[in-house]
Amino acid sequence: MKKKFVYFLLIIVLMAGCIVTPTQIRHRVRQMAGSVPQPKEGVELLLEILKDSSGSDCIGASYFWIYGSDVPLEDAIYSYQKILSIEGWKEIEINETEIAPQFRRIMLGVFQKNDQTLFIDRIDDLNWLIATTGIYSEENYLKNRAKEFEALFMLSISASSCER
Repeated sequence: MKKKFVYFLLIIVLMAGCIVTPTQIRHRVRQMAGSVPQPKEGVELLLEILKDSSGSDCIGASYFWIYGSDVPLEDAIYSYQKILSIEGWKEIEINETEIAPQFRRIMLGVFQKNDQTLFIDRIDDLNWLIATTGIYSEENYLKNRAKEFEALFMLSISASSCER
């Protein structure tokens, strides 16, 4: 009887080690975010957000950086691509036929380093941005600040329990 109980406890301990909590995922995303180089030239960081992105079968989190650009967006992104390249990030070739038309317009780049994927998106629609990031409390701030810049863009990085 004692032997069965020990096996039962061992199974419970092993199963518990495989369970990923929302806190662990948020911690992982924060660590990943800390390793992402940030744009420097002609841009201003407006907001940083860590958001729960869990679904029905996965625990997830996403980290977003929202920038205003004082220079043409192409110049800001080109400058940032150079920083990413120096830091060892590789640009991922995107097949536009596999992307929905509404996302082709906003996607500026996808970069990968190790197990991390960084997305760069143009922000043409603040309502889309607010809904995507869940930053409803910052809506007025963003709408007012957006007027000060030539363009807005967003960086994002995510992790989930489904990736393991």
